Amino acid sequence: MARPIDQDGEGDHKVEHESGASWQRREEAIKPLGVVLNPSADSGDKDVFPTVYVPDRLLVAAGRDPKEVAEALGAVMSDTGVEFVPRLGVVSFARTARRRAATDQPAVTRLAIVATGSAEAPDAWTVLRAAAAAGVDLSGVSLDHLLTVGPIGMNPFTSTNPFTSTNPFTSTNPFTSTNPFTSTNPFTSTNPASTGLGSYSLPGYGGRQPVAWVGQRPARARSRKIARPTVMVLDTGCGEHDWFEGGVVERRVEVDGVAVGKTAAADDPEVNADLVGPLDGQIDPISGHGTFIAGIILQACPEATILTPRIADSLGRVIESDLIDALDQVAELVLRDAQGLAGGRRIDVLSLSLGYYHETPDDVLFSDGLRALLLEINAAGCAVICSAGNDATDRPMFPAAFPGETGLAPLVSVGACNPNRRTVSLFSNTAKWVDLYARGAAVISTFPAFNGGAQAVTRRDAHGQERECIDPDDFTGGFAVWSGTSFAAPLVAGALAARLDAIASTSGWSADATDRAAFATKTIDAIAAEKPL
Repeated sequence: MARPIDQDGEGDHKVEHESGASWQRREEAIKPLGVVLNPSADSGDKDVFPTVYVPDRLLVAAGRDPKEVAEALGAVMSDTGVEFVPRLGVVSFARTARRRAATDQPAVTRLAIVATGSAEAPDAWTVLRAAAAAGVDLSGVSLDHLLTVGPIGMNPFTSTNPFTSTNPFTSTNPFTSTNPFTSTNPFTSTNPASTGLGSYSLPGYGGRQPVAWVGQRPARARSRKIARPTVMVLDTGCGEHDWFEGGVVERRVEVDGVAVGKTAAADDPEVNADLVGPLDGQIDPISGHGTFIAGIILQACPEATILTPRIADSLGRVIESDLIDALDQVAELVLRDAQGLAGGRRIDVLSLSLGYYHETPDDVLFSDGLRALLLEINAAGCAVICSAGNDATDRPMFPAAFPGETGLAPLVSVGACNPNRRTVSLFSNTAKWVDLYARGAAVISTFPAFNGGAQAVTRRDAHGQERECIDPDDFTGGFAVWSGTSFAAPLVAGALAARLDAIASTSGWSADATDRAAFATKTIDAIAAEKPL
C-alpha cells in the first residue's frame, strides 16, 4: 500500500520522535556550525594554532566602520570575485542601545563573504591572511569562532574527524572522538578509560549519572526587606524543577522587548533531552547543563534570583557573534541600571561556562571585541565568572583567560578541584591565567526529569515489587552527578552572590557601581585565599 509523501515533514504524515523533533529538525540540528583550522607542522604557521570558526564571514567590532573594512578587504581580494556584505544581528535592539545611540552601530557586524561570479569564495581565514600580508588594518576584525558549553571533553581539537563525518549517526555529538569524554552516553562506551582523565567520564567517578538527594531544598526566605542578589547564567537555559518554583528562576530576560538568546521551545535542551542524532533515546551531551548550573548557584546562594537566558544548543555549541549579541544586551541592562536609567536591571554576577581557543592569541588578528563587552559589564559593578576549560592544558581559553581591569568588578577564571578540595582535577585547565579553583568533579545538583533510552542492565521482579539495577539515564529523581569546570564557575558565582548579600544585609546595597565593584573584588580575593570552595 502506497503511503502519501509529505515533502516538508510538517503535515499529517510527519513522523516525530517523542521529544517533538521531526527528522528534518534533528538532521538540521546536527549540521556543522564551523570548520577546523588545524595548521600542519610544516605549514610555516608557527604562531597559528587550531581553532574552530564559521567560514563564510568575518566579524567587525564596534569602533570600526564595517563599510570601510569591507572596501579594504574587497581591494585585497579583487581578483577572487567576492563581495563583503555587512549584516547585523539583533537589529531591533542595536537601534535602541543607548550606549551607541550616536553612531547607531551594533556591538558586532557580521561581514558576509559572498561570491559574485562562478569562482568559489575564499574562506574567512584565507581572507584574513591575505589582508594581513597586504598591510590592511585588522584591528577589531576577526573570525567568528565556535565556542563550546559543557563538561569534560567538549574540545573539538581532540576529534579524529570533528565536523565532516560522513555518518552522523555514529554519535549525537559532532565532536566525536576516540576520547571517551565526548561520548554522549559514557555508560555505554565500548572502551571506557578507567584511569587518568578517562576516569571522570565513568559512573561513580564523576560522569553524568542519576543520584539521590536526601536533604532538604536550600532554605529561602519568603520575603525580604532588601533586593535579592541576582545571578545570570548564559547557557542552555533551565528546565522545570521543584527547587525553582516561586520565582527562583527567570528564564526569559528582555531588553526593550527583545529577548536575550534563544526562546523557541522546540529546540530547548532543558525540555527535550534528545534533539539530535538517531532515534536511540540517548540524552544529548549537554541537555540539562543549565538546570545543573542553576542548582549549584541556588545551593551556594539560596536567596538568589537566577536569570537563565538560553544561548547554547544540546551539543553545547555557541557562535561567538551570537554570544556577543547576548552580552551586548546584558551590558545595556546593567549599564542603564548603574546610570539610573529606565529599562535597566541590576545583575550582580554573570556566570559563563563556555569558551574557545584562539588561533593567534598574541597576534594583531586577535580581536578584543568580546573582552570589551565583558569589561563594560564589569564597569557596571557586575562580576563575570568564567570556567577555565576541561582539556588538561595551559593553553589560554577565552573568555576565561581575558585579563580584567583594575577598578572594575572582577573578570575571574575558575578551574576545578576534586571533592577533597585539596587537589586540582586532572581534567581542569591549569595555568597562571586561572585565578582560583572550586569543586567541579563529582558535583551533585538539580537535573530535569529526563529518562533516556538506556535501561537497567538487570531486572528481576519479586513479591509484587519491581526490582532492577540503577537505570543509568533515568533522571526522574531530579538530581545528578556531573564533572567539569562548567560547575566550578557557578559555585564561585553563587558564593560571591551570597557574600555580597551578607554585606547588603548589614549595610544595604550600594547603588554606586564603583562601590559594588570594590566589594566584589575584595570578596573574590578572599575566596581565592581560602581553601577551594
